[in-house]
Amino acid sequence: MNNIIILSDTLMTEASSGEYARQSMRLAARDYLTMSVESDEVITFVDSSTSQLGIFRAKYNEVTEERLFFQTAKVCDKTVYLITIGLNNDIESTLYEQYRTVVESFVCVTPKK
Repeated sequence: MNNIIILSDTLMTEASSGEYARQSMRLAARDYLTMSVESDEVITFVDSSTSQLGIFRAKYNEVTEERLFFQTAKVCDKTVYLITIGLNNDIESTLYEQYRTVVESFVCVTPKK
């Protein structure tokens, strides 16, 4: 099952998108039975801001299959968005660029009054 999940939260302390993404990866590693990082790279969103993109394979428990994840964070004012794409484990690395493009397309939008 392929999916994209976007979680949001209010920042209690100031953090950049990259700092939040790195911290999230460190904390997530404790929740997986196994986790292997393929790449931890800087990405640039279409609005020219940057973040860290973690590409990793992880398995939640003995029952679930290992999955491939692309995960980053985007800070918009006091709100942070944790963006995760979960994919089947057999995705070829030659296709990774299309998932980077999806993640990099996220921008902060100010609601109209």
